[in-house]
Amino acid sequence: QVFELGRQFRNEGADSSHNPEFTSLEVYGTYNDYVLMRILTQALIKELQADKRTIVLDTLALTPQQLEKFLPIYDEYQAERKVLMTNASNLNNRLFVADYGGMTDVESKAIMKEAFKLRHERLSLLENTAGKLEKKLPATKVAQFVQIENKITALLHVAVAASVPLVTKTTGVGK
Repeated sequence: QVFELGRQFRNEGADSSHNPEFTSLEVYGTYNDYVLMRILTQALIKELQADKRTIVLDTLALTPQQLEKFLPIYDEYQAERKVLMTNASNLNNRLFVADYGGMTDVESKAIMKEAFKLRHERLSLLENTAGKLEKKLPATKVAQFVQIENKITALLHVAVAASVPLVTKTTGVGK
């Protein structure tokens, strides 16, 4: 199998589900059909999620008893975080689309309001999860978990910031 990871730009229209600027992973496999490629893609996503889990668990170095208490809370956190990250991705697409056609003040305010709401929800989720973990684990382990999550989130934010352009077009206050 051969693969290539790269930044792409297609000079096409934009809408809420299509961003002309994106990162793609191209994979080719001899005699692979779409079913095999779908299975490969699903396995890749699962592997990335497992890698994050491994990093978290290796860094925390929990005892078996602590691990038993940690995992249900962590799995719930990850499921809720996935929803928030999907919402953030959708908001980034909305930002790109709005700017592509000419950003209005009304659109700018609505997008900023949603971005602040998402940031607050992500922080609240982490804070609530830390509160649940504090009831089950030593505070140092909880602090390590929060640090790991903050570092991973910072890396993701840098990657997103590099791919989302600054607002460049305005079409006026009234629109």
